[in-house]
Amino acid sequence: MFRPLGGILFGRLGDRIGRRSTLIITTLIMGVSTGLIGLLPTYAAIGVWAPILLALLRIGQGLGAGAEFGGASTLLAEHAPPGRRGYYSSFAQTGVQIGRVLGTSTFLLVTLLPLEAQQTWGWRVPFPISFAMIGVALYVRLRVAESPVFRRLERDKQVVRMPIRETLAKYPRNAVIGIGAHIADTALIYLVATFVVAYATEQLGLEDRTVLLGVVIFGLVVIAMAFGFAPMVAVRPAFYAELFGARVRYTGFASSRELGAAVAGFSPMIAAALLGAMDGEPWLIPLFTIATCAVSFVAFWLAAEGKDVDIAAVDPTQETQATQEERA
Repeated sequence: MFRPLGGILFGRLGDRIGRRSTLIITTLIMGVSTGLIGLLPTYAAIGVWAPILLALLRIGQGLGAGAEFGGASTLLAEHAPPGRRGYYSSFAQTGVQIGRVLGTSTFLLVTLLPLEAQQTWGWRVPFPISFAMIGVALYVRLRVAESPVFRRLERDKQVVRMPIRETLAKYPRNAVIGIGAHIADTALIYLVATFVVAYATEQLGLEDRTVLLGVVIFGLVVIAMAFGFAPMVAVRPAFYAELFGARVRYTGFASSRELGAAVAGFSPMIAAALLGAMDGEPWLIPLFTIATCAVSFVAFWLAAEGKDVDIAAVDPTQETQATQEERA
C-alpha cells in the first residue's frame, strides 16, 4: 500500500515544485533504498534490526516507485509536440519493460551460482547495481528541461496547494477510471513474475533458471512486438495524462494508477487460493485473469477520448453528457 501513498505524497510535490525536480528526488529514494538492501547486515549480526531495516527499505522503494511512472509519463506527455503525445509518453512504459528484463536477467545469472552461494551472498549482488543506475538516471534527468506546462502554471500562479483535494473534487469519475484501468496489466505482470514462477517450479518441476528465462523472453516480446499486451500498456501513459487537468496531473495520474496496482497486487495470492480450492487444477486462474481484463475494459470504455485534449489546460475537455448517456 505504500505505492499509492508515494503517488499521493510525491504527486503533490510534482504538482507544486515541478515534475523534473520531483523525479530527481524519487530517483534518489528508489535507488538508495534498493542498493542498501544488498548491503544489509544479517540477522545473526544485528538481530531483529535486520528485518526492521529491510522493511523500511522496502517502504522506501514503494514510496519512490509510486511516483516514478506517473512523473516520468507526465513529463514526457507535457513535452510532446502536437499529435505525438502517445508516442513520446510510451517511452516511459518501454523503460519499465527494459528494467524488468534487465532485473530478471540479473537474477537469472545469480541462479548459475551454487545454491549455497546464492543463499549466502549471491542474492545480494543485483541490489548494489542500483547505485550505478542512480548515476545514469540523474545524468538523464538533470539534462531534461522542466515541463513547459508546469512552467506556465507557475507563471500564471495556477499551482494548487492541495492537488489531491482538487483531484477528488473535480475528477472523481476519472480517478475511479484510473484505478480500474490499471487492474488487468498489473494482475498479469504479478502473476507472471511471481505466481507463474512458483507454480512452474513447485507444481511442474521446472528449474528456476528455466522459468526465469521464460519471464525474460516474455519481457522481450512485450518490448518488441506490436500485439496483445504490448500496445495496451504502450498507450497507458498518454491515457492517464489526459484524464486530469494540468494543475493536478501528477497527483491524479500517480495516485489512481498506484491504487489500481495495489488492488491488483493481491492477484498472486488469489491465484494461489484458487489453485488450492481446485486441488491443484489451474483452470480457475485463467477465468480470474479474464475477470481482471473485464474490469479494465469497462474502465477504458467509460473514459472519454482524450487525443484532442489540450494537455496544457487547467481543466481538460471532459466527456459530453451525450457521450456519457450513450455509454451508460
